Amino acid sequence: MLVGNGCNGAWAHLIFLASVLAYPATWKEKLLGLAVGQPVLVVLNVVRVVSLFIIGVYAPTIFRAAHVYVWQFLIIGFAMLMLFVWADQFVRRPA
Repeated sequence: MLVGNGCNGAWAHLIFLASVLAYPATWKEKLLGLAVGQPVLVVLNVVRVVSLFIIGVYAPTIFRAAHVYVWQFLIIGFAMLMLFVWADQFVRRPA
């Protein structure tokens, strides 16, 4: 099995990384967000790759739809959801 360069989940990591770094928060809050968020994205990406492998073996006719439409939306959407949760729950608002 070969995971192509554009299909390795890097875009979700980059979107999350850039969003956290650009958000108006302290460096401590940013590092906390990245220290928790990036490993969560890695685990989700492993689940994505394994599920796509299983789909490719047992249901190859739906592989493209699962890869392009379902998982691409889910992993980027999850990265954005993590950003919103981090910003809402872990970043202090100025007084």
